[in-house]
Amino acid sequence: MKTNKFLWLCCALSLFACSKGTLIESKTVAGTVNQKIESTKAINDVATVRDLKFFQINVWQEGTSVTGGYDAIVNEVARAGADFVFLSEVRNYNNVDFTNKLVQSLKTKGLTYYTFRSDDSGILSKYPIVESASIYPVGNDHGSVYKLIALVDGQRIAAYTAHLDYTNYACYLPRGYSGVTWAKLPNGPETDVSKVSQMNLASYRDEATRAFTADANTEKSKGAIVFLGGDFNEPSMFDWVASTANLYDHNGVLYNWDATSILNAAGFKDSYRSLYPSPVTHPGFTYPSDNPAKPVSSLTWAPDADERERIDYIFFTPASNLRLKSSTIVGPDKSIVRNVRTAESTQDPFVLPLGIWPTDHKALLSTFELTTVSSGSYESVVLNSGNVRVSTYQPGDGSIAALFDNNTATFFTTFWNSYNITVPQWIVIDLGADKASKGIGFQYTTRTTSKTDYMPTSITIQATNQAPGSHIWAKEGDAYTDADRAWTDIASFSGTQYCPLATNATSPKLQATATSAYRYWRFFVKQAKQNPTYEASYPNAFCFQLSELKAERLK
Repeated sequence: MKTNKFLWLCCALSLFACSKGTLIESKTVAGTVNQKIESTKAINDVATVRDLKFFQINVWQEGTSVTGGYDAIVNEVARAGADFVFLSEVRNYNNVDFTNKLVQSLKTKGLTYYTFRSDDSGILSKYPIVESASIYPVGNDHGSVYKLIALVDGQRIAAYTAHLDYTNYACYLPRGYSGVTWAKLPNGPETDVSKVSQMNLASYRDEATRAFTADANTEKSKGAIVFLGGDFNEPSMFDWVASTANLYDHNGVLYNWDATSILNAAGFKDSYRSLYPSPVTHPGFTYPSDNPAKPVSSLTWAPDADERERIDYIFFTPASNLRLKSSTIVGPDKSIVRNVRTAESTQDPFVLPLGIWPTDHKALLSTFELTTVSSGSYESVVLNSGNVRVSTYQPGDGSIAALFDNNTATFFTTFWNSYNITVPQWIVIDLGADKASKGIGFQYTTRTTSKTDYMPTSITIQATNQAPGSHIWAKEGDAYTDADRAWTDIASFSGTQYCPLATNATSPKLQATATSAYRYWRFFVKQAKQNPTYEASYPNAFCFQLSELKAERLK
């Protein structure tokens, strides 16, 4: 704390009823299930529906406060799978750009993010950054606000990250502590609201928040949907109300905390409190979090008080094409209360840490559904040996030609005759220089077999305009990584509604749209169901099989 797949619009509601997935579910694009591909069918209204995830985490001095903290940050960000990641307490120690370091670490896990150098707060985006700016400059450790602009299916997204001034932490006054020196007050709790307000306004949190709203209003005038994530170092106006007056050592104080009041007046919505309006049943505390790796004395600043607060937030502007789906606390389900590690007995939804927890805060993950509508039409792509390439194939067993021979009795398989072929594997199609497209659709049929082994369970559609080197195409048994080309993730699909686990089953259309036209598109299989016998002996081995693959491009 202190420091296209296209769909007819009339079918959209049925898609919303699909499985919600898990924390690590990739962003998904809604599809037309069981709809036959028509090569030149004109679509006047093409809708793209995808999840957008936002993850806010205070990284506690870049993870240096906990042994193994940095690696834990990488692991938690990777698990969250968020499209935008908000970071607080970015320090750039030894002049090492922390956010770029994090991007490089995530790359080793197969995740592509974009960022720019910042101080105090930071932000990562799965989408290329169109613009970036400092909105409230860092000065004497009194907070910061940064912005990036990205385009998601043509929708302008303005994502802001904030780490607000930690000084004049006025919510300590009613708890009997100074919000300046952190010392215990000699006369006990200060419950005079005017004095609480005076101290709170002595911070720079309100100035930073007003700087944000001014810039955000400009972005809204440009058609942007605005998101703000950060550690505000200040409670919410919705949490110090009559129902909590005698809870959490508020000692009867009711107060409309300034930063959230400014945001509320400007029309911004608190993602967590929007879903869970009761601060009694769902207080959503994010500080001080328990951390088993640290002594309690390192986690509390008011050891004789119940200092629990919700000070980490994700705010957004309501929009007709945006739907808030979920908001979840990520981190330990214990907090520090009067110098004691205390299990929370609330109804807050929790996702527990993978292992080491890197911070003294809990994190927040909020998921939205974004719908964009455009005009366009699709045409089928005739696949053949001239425009289809694969990472590997098994000679004499599953040829590349089986992918497009219109015969479900044949099948394609990646190389399995050596157990050092690792995940992931892929199929690339070349649309040709004159057919580069902003949209692609894949539809595949699983192998006709008695087992579900080797069927894809997680697929990412990627694109690039980089021409391949002659060495990247597969020969018999070769395993090429295609590492000489930079691929952009366009959309990801997981779960049986997109990746069927049944013999001779046809997937829905896995369609994705990009903001730029691409010549090369990759069907990137990140996970597939493996044979359990071989998997036990060769846990890193990987193979996938398909009976048929069809493709279509957005004209």
